[in-house]
Amino acid sequence: MIDRAKPGFRKSLNVDEDAVYRVVIISHTGSATAPPVTQFLSENLIQVAEIAGPASYDPRRRPWYVEAFKDDKTLLTGPYVFYATGAPGYTFRTPLKEGRRGVVAADLLLNRLEDMLDQQRLGKSGLAFLFNDDDEIVGHPEMSRLMDEMPERGEELPKVSTIKLAGLSEAIDAWRTHDAAQQFFTDQNGRTVVAALHRIETAGSANIRLAVIAPLDEFFAKIISERRALFAIALGFVLTMLPFAFWLGSLLARSLRELAQQTDQIQRFQLADQPQIQSMIGEIDELGRSVSTMRSVVRNFSSFIPRPIVRQLIESGASLKLGGARREVTVVFTDVADFTAKTEKADPSQVMIFTSRYFAAMSEAIMSHHGTIDKFIGDAVMAFWNAPADDPDHVSHACEAVLDCLDRNKELNLAFHNEGWPTYATRFGLHVGDAVVGNVGSADRMNYTALGATSILPRGLRVSTRTTAPRFW
Repeated sequence: MIDRAKPGFRKSLNVDEDAVYRVVIISHTGSATAPPVTQFLSENLIQVAEIAGPASYDPRRRPWYVEAFKDDKTLLTGPYVFYATGAPGYTFRTPLKEGRRGVVAADLLLNRLEDMLDQQRLGKSGLAFLFNDDDEIVGHPEMSRLMDEMPERGEELPKVSTIKLAGLSEAIDAWRTHDAAQQFFTDQNGRTVVAALHRIETAGSANIRLAVIAPLDEFFAKIISERRALFAIALGFVLTMLPFAFWLGSLLARSLRELAQQTDQIQRFQLADQPQIQSMIGEIDELGRSVSTMRSVVRNFSSFIPRPIVRQLIESGASLKLGGARREVTVVFTDVADFTAKTEKADPSQVMIFTSRYFAAMSEAIMSHHGTIDKFIGDAVMAFWNAPADDPDHVSHACEAVLDCLDRNKELNLAFHNEGWPTYATRFGLHVGDAVVGNVGSADRMNYTALGATSILPRGLRVSTRTTAPRFW
């Protein structure tokens, strides 16, 4: 169809307004070659015009045709620039299995993604875009502009480097190396930027990746600035419209109080789901969406960073930095006995489901007793107490957490047994001593952890869930 590309493309064809389809006919019969012809058809496939076809165009040399015979199991080509329109896109194609040699193909324009990606950005300066393993941008809110800025038309797509944001390429390289979905880096203006990177598995060999980036300081700046502006609007209504002051003032105050309460809850790290605040006033309704989005963002980030660290960042307004301090901590390691033997022949998806339930139960027990989850190591959990927040009773709390884990493990094993899944016999290692606790790693990838002899699994206290009462040795 000739009306699906850029707005000026159809106008450049200079054809009848009834023309909907363009068909290029290239005929080769033996040694005779007829000149190519371009026909324009109406919506009912009635020919409305015919002109000479492009002399330099041969579909058999286009990527979609060539790749169809190289790999007939993959339906989607990699992104490339279409010959007719100059617009980037993908082609769905499959070779003919019988009769004449040929390929059936359909094009998908990338500029259709612009509006969708623009809606996914976070904050005023946020950006969401798609790229592939060759660092080519295959989807961008301003894809048309990026294509127009290319030095010359060809088969190339714009590179990630055309997004002039210092540290972005390094963050993508770090994600590919270490597989950490969240990356922090500093842009050319000295602002801390958060990048969330994700592989789109359903894209197959096209290898499409999603990147969502936003400055860290904009997470709360928009909410705070709009809240102040809305209070000013409310005051103006009261002063200029006295007959409606009480009615309108009470309406605004109720919504603003709820918004202020929700933003304060986010700052206090109370992230439970709440209904989005809606209003007939556009600014309040937009602010309600911003608060709801902010709650989701903070909750998602807290899934990858220990919650006490996220809470500390929110309360202090400070940015993440490398460094640590020596202090006494209590460290717990857990381990599932014979985990490999129990799960190596099981369905991997079932292993993930049941093991995730196990981790959820252990994590909830540890965090309910003031513990900090450091990491999951295979089937093991590492946690510690007295960091980052001071806990003078960290030894008692760690012991209580282990006992709570035993009870929850026992309840979980009963459920596993009833569902036909092997029970998990958990062993615990508990140790107290000095360690260096803080952010370690590099400027673009950090991990809050404890380092030292204390954080190494000791031969000291171990507790087994295979007995009816805790046993120590």
